[in-house]
Amino acid sequence: MHIHLQNLRSPSLLTRILGAVLAVVVAIFGFFLMAGALALGLLLAAGAVVWALLRGRRPKFVNMRWKTSTGPTQRAQPRGGEVIDIEVREVEDIHRR
Repeated sequence: MHIHLQNLRSPSLLTRILGAVLAVVVAIFGFFLMAGALALGLLLAAGAVVWALLRGRRPKFVNMRWKTSTGPTQRAQPRGGEVIDIEVREVEDIHRR
C-alpha cells in the first residue's frame, strides 16, 4: 500500500492565488449584478412615473414609514373637554320601501 505524499500537502501557492483571484472576480461580478438590478428597478420606476404623467394621471407616492405602536401610556387622552355619557339605542328607519 503506497500513500502519495503529494495529496497530503497543502495547496500550492499557484492554487491559492488562483482561488483568491476567482473569489475577487465572483465578488466583482456579484456587485455589478446587484448594481444592474438596482439600475433596472430605478429605470422601470422612472418609466412608470413618466408614463403616468404622459397619460395625465399624477402618480400617488406611498408613505413607507412604519407606524409605531402606541403603548398604554401613549394612548389618546381627552384634551380637557367635557366628558358626555350617552345611552345608545337603535332607531328604526321610518322611510322603508
